[in-house]
Amino acid sequence: MPRHLPLHDRPGLLRLVGAALVVTCLVALAAGCGGTQLGAGSLDDSSPTAMAPGGQGEGDWSNSPRTADSSLPNGYLDSQVTSQATTSTPQAPTSTTSTTVATPWQQTIGLSIEGRPIELYTLGSGSWRVLVIGGIHGDEYGANVARAFVGYLGQHPDAVPEEAFLQVIPNANPDGEAAGTRGNANGVDINRNFPSQNWQSKLNAKDRPTSGLTGGASPGSEPETKVLLSILANGWDIVISLHSSGGIIDPDGEGGLTIAERMSALCGMPVSGLDYQSYITGSLGVYMPECCQVPVITVELESRDITDGIRDALLAALTGE
Repeated sequence: MPRHLPLHDRPGLLRLVGAALVVTCLVALAAGCGGTQLGAGSLDDSSPTAMAPGGQGEGDWSNSPRTADSSLPNGYLDSQVTSQATTSTPQAPTSTTSTTVATPWQQTIGLSIEGRPIELYTLGSGSWRVLVIGGIHGDEYGANVARAFVGYLGQHPDAVPEEAFLQVIPNANPDGEAAGTRGNANGVDINRNFPSQNWQSKLNAKDRPTSGLTGGASPGSEPETKVLLSILANGWDIVISLHSSGGIIDPDGEGGLTIAERMSALCGMPVSGLDYQSYITGSLGVYMPECCQVPVITVELESRDITDGIRDALLAALTGE
């Protein structure tokens, strides 16, 4: 026969059963909440499908984490958007709240001979298209000033006019900078390797800074030049090339003089040319006006630090007025 509990024990049993039912409900409720907290397609900073600038999804971010770039002021965060050997210009990141990009969008657009990345930073979404190139010569101040300019704009994004679309290549010759040399790892002066009509492999002895270097085996032969050409082909209103140490602003091409004079008034450096200008072959300043009818402003810096005048001069070039 089944054993019956005494009447005085039954209330205790009922209390135990009730407690078990409460615990079971609480566990089920917690499990249900945990499974729907983010919901389908929800994104946060830790989600592997978090969107990259411009709406790119999973797989478009670098596998490396976001890190502070020591070359930019105050630990400024770079976006770590890397795309090896990209040969077309990325579209400007878009924003639903502003026409200016909050931070520069960084992309790797190619590699040097020794495998160092060549980076491109993008700011703004306007129609006046400006390309700034630094570090074509590894022993000059161009890369330092270009990096400082990107860092400044990262901290002051509103300094980019609404009408501007700006891309900056801070260091076009990373091997040269690493070695402290003007030329690249092949001993080629990149600014004598552009496929202009006057290109020469053997450089003129009166082109003094190029002593010991060549213009390359053929026009546009160098990996660094090829990377630059791929970006230069994307259509620009003006190209600014940062060099040193002539202390001048040197315009080439139609429309360049007006912008150079505006920049000169802000930084104090005169508008002029180099004394060996006529002996230069295969340069960016010759190539872009010749092939694309785009003016080039060569800024011959006097310091590796970005001065207020140089910064204001570069900002002035971001408007087409």
